[in-house]
Amino acid sequence: MQKRFFYLNGHPYVFLSTTGHGAKGATEEAALAFDRLNQELRKLGGSIEDVVRTTVFTRNQECRPAISEVRRKTFAQTARPASSSIIVHDFSPGDTLIEIDATAFLSQGEKYRKKGHEFDPPRTYIKAVELDDVLFVSGQTGRGEDIEAQTTDCCNHISETLAELGFSWGNLLLLSCYVRKVEWFDLVYQTTDGSLGIVDYKTDEMFGRSLADAAAPHVDQIGAYVLAVERTTGREVTQAWLVFARPLAAGAAGEFRVEDLEQAKKRAEDTALALLGPQT
Repeated sequence: MQKRFFYLNGHPYVFLSTTGHGAKGATEEAALAFDRLNQELRKLGGSIEDVVRTTVFTRNQECRPAISEVRRKTFAQTARPASSSIIVHDFSPGDTLIEIDATAFLSQGEKYRKKGHEFDPPRTYIKAVELDDVLFVSGQTGRGEDIEAQTTDCCNHISETLAELGFSWGNLLLLSCYVRKVEWFDLVYQTTDGSLGIVDYKTDEMFGRSLADAAAPHVDQIGAYVLAVERTTGREVTQAWLVFARPLAAGAAGEFRVEDLEQAKKRAEDTALALLGPQT
């Protein structure tokens, strides 16, 4: 289980992350994940009732009703935490359906005021939860044709909630944003030995660079693509090519083969771990 301690507005909190891996089906996975969170919080002198916010990652839309029901039962005796729900198609291990990130107040037996704010009419999740002088707002999904419109929509909803509950953007301590970034490569093919190969086309301006120099910034990306294909298909990728559409100095399109795929994969994984930061 991932675990990080931090202070928010002078109060001690803990961030926990766990999965439902090992159970069968969405309902059992959700119950197992919440139980794991409860056990860890008890070790820290608290309980599941100290959770003020959850972010639930699910493999598909079908998992969400099961999670909502388990969450309702888990927090039957206290205000439900603020929440966000995000669909992620690629989990590790591959048969995992649910992952839950939770933020909890480290009460250690200390009394505190926790108040939930429901929607009208009520929804499967709450609008916000207030713990003493800190407000945790449930996630908002933006609507609109582009990222600017969607971001504006999200911010407008958050503004309305803050104003309704007596807060403003000036009180903001932390804002988390999840942006869907769609990446794709152009071709996957089967080699003569039955393994797979991938091709990614690039339209970079060459500016007189050599083929190797033009390819260098994209090698880590190829490593990530190779990992994604191998974990999705269960088959080995033995060939990976970058094809540059713009002409080189000689006037021909350039094809660059990434020879050391193991190194490219490792660099992609190291980059991802560095972005996540230190884990305890």
